[in-house]
Amino acid sequence: MIKRTLLVLSLLIFSTLFAISEDKAVEIILSKDYIFEISSLEGKEVTDIALKAIGNGLAYIETLEWNYKDRFFDFLNQLNDRGLPEDFEYSTDIVETLVATSTVSSLNLIDLDKTSNLSKAVALRIYFLDWVQTKDPNSGKDAAKLAMELIKKYPKTYFPNKALFYYHSHSSFGSKEIFEEFRKKVLPLNPGDDILASIIEGEYNFGMYKELLEDYQLMDAPDDLSRFFAAFANIKLGQVGTAEIILKNTSISSLPKKYASVAYEELGNISEDEGNIDSALFYYRRAVESDSSNRDAIVKLGLAYLKSNDKDRYTLARFYLEMSGLEDYNEEVASTLSYLRRKLLSGIILKQVAPLIGGVVFGLIFLEYFFKRRRKKQEERIKKES
Repeated sequence: MIKRTLLVLSLLIFSTLFAISEDKAVEIILSKDYIFEISSLEGKEVTDIALKAIGNGLAYIETLEWNYKDRFFDFLNQLNDRGLPEDFEYSTDIVETLVATSTVSSLNLIDLDKTSNLSKAVALRIYFLDWVQTKDPNSGKDAAKLAMELIKKYPKTYFPNKALFYYHSHSSFGSKEIFEEFRKKVLPLNPGDDILASIIEGEYNFGMYKELLEDYQLMDAPDDLSRFFAAFANIKLGQVGTAEIILKNTSISSLPKKYASVAYEELGNISEDEGNIDSALFYYRRAVESDSSNRDAIVKLGLAYLKSNDKDRYTLARFYLEMSGLEDYNEEVASTLSYLRRKLLSGIILKQVAPLIGGVVFGLIFLEYFFKRRRKKQEERIKKES
C-alpha cells in the first residue's frame, strides 16, 4: 500500500514537472507555426490539453477550417472540471467565447488590466485578426499595445514583432518613424527569417528599398514573398538583371494575387524591353489572370499586342485597352484607341462597305446595259414591222 502511494505521488510529481509552463505556452502561441508546435505536444497534463484547445480554437478563427473547431471542442471536453491554473482557465474561456459565440463577445471578455502573459498572447492574436478583417482602429491600437508589452519579455517571438511592424506600415495611425526606430532595436537581436520577413514587408510599403535589400541579405532562407519584395526593390533601384534572376527563382503562383500580378507584370516589362514580345505577352496575360483589377497590366497587354505578329492583334489590343477603363485618364490609351477605331472603321469600309457598293454599282450598270439592249431590239422590231 505504501509503495503504491509512493508510486502515485512520484507520477504526480513527474507529471507536474513536465507539464507545460505558462512561459513556454506563451512562446508557442506567439510563434509563426504555433498550431504545428501544439499538434506536436505529447504531454497529457491539463495545461497541455488546455493549450491544445486554445491553439485549435485560434486556428479555427484564423483559417475557418472546421477540423480545428472539432478538435477545439474535443480538447475542451477532455478538460471537464479538472482544475486549471488561473491564466490557462481565463485564456481558455476567452477562446471558447471566440469559437462558440463571436469575436466581439470574446473581446468584451478581455480585461487588459488583469490579463496574464498567456491571455495577452491570445488577446493579441484576436485583436490583430479583428483589426485586419474589420479595420477597426481600436482593435489595431490594442493589438499594438499588447505587442509592445509582450516584446519586453519575449523579444524574439514572431507574432508581436509581426503585429507591430504590420501596424505601423499598414495603418493610418502607424508611424514610419516608430517603424524605423523599432527596426533598429530588433535587427541587433538576430531576429530570424520570420521577423525579418515582417520588417521587409513594411519596408516595401514605405518604399524603403535600400533598407529592404540590406535586411533581405540577412535572411538565411528567404520566403517567396520576401523574394518578390527584394526583386521589386532591385527594379526600383535600377538593378533589373538581379530582379529578373530573383523573380525567376520565386514561386510566383504561391504569392498573394496582387503581388503575383505585379511580379508577372515586371517580368513582362523586362521581356518587352529585351524585344521578346511573345514572352511579354505571356507574362502580361498571367498578370491579368492573377489580378483582373491590375489596370496597368491590362494596358501593357493591349499595347504589347500591337507589337506582336498575332493575326488578331488589333482586335485584341482594342479589347484590352477598352477593358482597362483608362481611356479618359491615360493619353496613350486614348490616342491608341482612337487610332484602332479609325483603323477598324476603314477596315469595315474597305472589306464590307466598299465591296457592297461596288456590287450595287455593277448591278446598276448591268441592268442599264440590259435595258438599253432590250429597248434597242424593241425599236428595231417596230421598224421592221412598220
